[in-house]
Order: sequence, then C-alpha cells, then structure tokens
Amino acid sequence: MAACSNLDIKPYKPEPEPVSVFTGKPGGMAISDFALEEDKSTDSLPVNALLWRAALDIASFVPLDDVDTFGGTIVTEWYQLGATPDRRLKLAFFYCWS
Repeated sequence: MAACSNLDIKPYKPEPEPVSVFTGKPGGMAISDFALEEDKSTDSLPVNALLWRAALDIASFVPLDDVDTFGGTIVTEWYQLGATPDRRLKLAFFYCWS
C-alpha cells in the first residue's frame, strides 16, 4: 500500500440534473443545451403553435405544474371548483404528431 499513498482519491460527485425553467423541478433539458445545439433541422418548435396557444389558453384558469414545450405536454396542478368541494380536476394536454 505504500505505492498508493500519494494518490489523491476523491469521492464521486454526480453532475446536477437540469432544472425546469417553468416549474423549478429537476429533469428535462437545460436551456443552454438548446443554445449549443448546432445540428438544428428547423428553427421552430416541434409542436403546432396554434394548438399550443389554445391549450395554454384553456389551462390558464388552473395553476400549471409542468410544461414541456419541446415534448408537447402540459400538466396542471389539482384544482378544486368552489361549487363542488368534493371534486377536483387535473388537466393534461399531450401533443401527438404523426
């Protein structure tokens, strides 16, 4: 073990996960990853802009939980209507392209 005594062994530290800009939750991609991407086939979003805005407009009365522009998903938090206290709703929008 005398030969290994001058090694500087440090514990492994995993790299931090990217954090969502909209929700602050870990996961997804960092904004800097999009800026560094050189092989862009298009300069637009992969979802239909009109459908995306319509979905955001419909979900505007409920607090948003997760929004993924590039994956095409919108998920809201649970919402309770004032007239029916025993019911809650949660909206989920998924853009399916073919």
